[in-house]
Amino acid sequence: MPNGKKKLTLIAGGLINSKASVYVYDGSRLLEENTDYKLQTSSANAQITGVSTPQLVKTGSSEFLLMWTEKSGLKYVLLNGEGEPVTDICSMKGALSDCQPICSGGKVIWYYTSGGKPVFCSIDMAELRKNK
Repeated sequence: MPNGKKKLTLIAGGLINSKASVYVYDGSRLLEENTDYKLQTSSANAQITGVSTPQLVKTGSSEFLLMWTEKSGLKYVLLNGEGEPVTDICSMKGALSDCQPICSGGKVIWYYTSGGKPVFCSIDMAELRKNK
């Protein structure tokens, strides 16, 4: 690797062993045995809560925002470049769609539709970083 730096590939998904979960792992180790998940959250009752629509948004040179939807609303957590959580898991009203959120002007911005109308949402990254 140039400059001796390891290239990290983070992968986010929504199912583990057919249970609704959100996970992140180092995709550069995908073919290795016993790959540990960097972050794994499982709903206490996946059939009722339903974890869906995980999104991984690059927010800086070495940080990412992992977002997902549960029945109770939107959940999100800031990850470092190694895929490890650096904030608590936060929640807010809202949802995600299949459209990829973007980071612009210090905010992660996305939309979803409700009642046929777009609903725009954002997370202020400076405020989130205070939640460490």
